[in-house]
Amino acid sequence: MFDVADWAGQALLEQRYGGTRQMYGLMPTARIDNKLRLSMFWSLPCSDYAAWQARSIEGWKDELLALWPESTPVVEQIVGHDQFALATYRHARAKRLASGPVCVVGDAAHAMSPQLGLGSTLAVQDALALANAVGAQGAIEGGALYSDERLCAVRNYQLFSKALTPCFQANGGGLWRDLLFGLGLKLPGIPQLMVRSIAAPPQAKKIPAPAVNALRGD
Repeated sequence: MFDVADWAGQALLEQRYGGTRQMYGLMPTARIDNKLRLSMFWSLPCSDYAAWQARSIEGWKDELLALWPESTPVVEQIVGHDQFALATYRHARAKRLASGPVCVVGDAAHAMSPQLGLGSTLAVQDALALANAVGAQGAIEGGALYSDERLCAVRNYQLFSKALTPCFQANGGGLWRDLLFGLGLKLPGIPQLMVRSIAAPPQAKKIPAPAVNALRGD
């Protein structure tokens, strides 16, 4: 995490790609002493981590700036590899999302590639679906209903995410990805489907008081 005095994308997660071999992102996460704190991430295959640790930090900084020159206020604060932590991911499919009164939502329920940026959206959708189900049928039956309603949907998102991961991280140059996405945007309904897939959580309903008490464990 790096603090900067000024940043154009005050409320934007921004990413820069170099084909499918480079992915560099910066995400605002907090304001500290009148400065904006940015979380930085750099994507690479786990098998390349040792080679990254062994390379010159200055050489890597040059690579970052070549990909995103405007990120100089961040890059100039990098002095060593130990400023970064390796965070790995994998796709994990749950058999169910609820067992009795215990329910799981978000990444705990459906771990997947972070490349599509769907984690927060799916977590909110899970929470709303769980609240609606518990509000309608109580803690036990509502949890089972939530699991039945969401399991198929989140598995489809996981499949979609896994299928598209090579579009963002692979050994190729990425031309095939650009052609595929460019042509896809020309097909009727595809742009609307892309927006809906990340910005259309189910409508929330008011939760009756007994359901709130059940959720609290009172």
